[in-house]
Amino acid sequence: MADKTKVVSEISKIVKPFTGTKGWPCKAWVFNFAHQCETFKLSEALRKQVFAACMQGDALRWYTSLQEEDKEDLDDIIDLLFERFVPPIAFQAELERVYQDLQQTQGQSVSELGRDHQLLISEMTETLSLAKQLKNFKRSLLPSIKSKLEIRTSADLNDMIEQAKLVRPTLSTNLLASTVKASRKGCYNQRTPLLYFSVSTKQTT
Repeated sequence: MADKTKVVSEISKIVKPFTGTKGWPCKAWVFNFAHQCETFKLSEALRKQVFAACMQGDALRWYTSLQEEDKEDLDDIIDLLFERFVPPIAFQAELERVYQDLQQTQGQSVSELGRDHQLLISEMTETLSLAKQLKNFKRSLLPSIKSKLEIRTSADLNDMIEQAKLVRPTLSTNLLASTVKASRKGCYNQRTPLLYFSVSTKQTT
């Protein structure tokens, strides 16, 4: 029992609390929750415990108001969560805003950025054209990656994501080589971390 309690506590810290923010933040929290549950291969019982442990504020008040029979199946709980915190009409407008504002953030990999794009697109009721998907993804990349993308026609968004992922090893290798060279000259301060290729911030994942 003590081991299960520790597991729930530790994974709840990784998932982070959900306080009841409506719209996309709620969807994003559920995606992350599901991803962590899959990563740690949690049983259904543990998943429900982690879910409950992450509820805070308005979300906790909502959760405690549920009937016990509503808490028997995790999929049912998540459906009820979306009913409460993801208003359908306003949600689509919010999705579009979040999608347009996507920017690769400091330390965020191309894979993570691509996943954000694909998740948002999958939630939209209106199908986006391939041209718009590709244009918006390329726009949201770091300039240091975007400028090195091969100029060619991408078959789909996943194709462009894979193409962009190939750029990062070259950049990382150059950065590492510069760091080693500077350290040999005595110019590198070991207390200073390696710099990521930075970018503006974005709304919550």
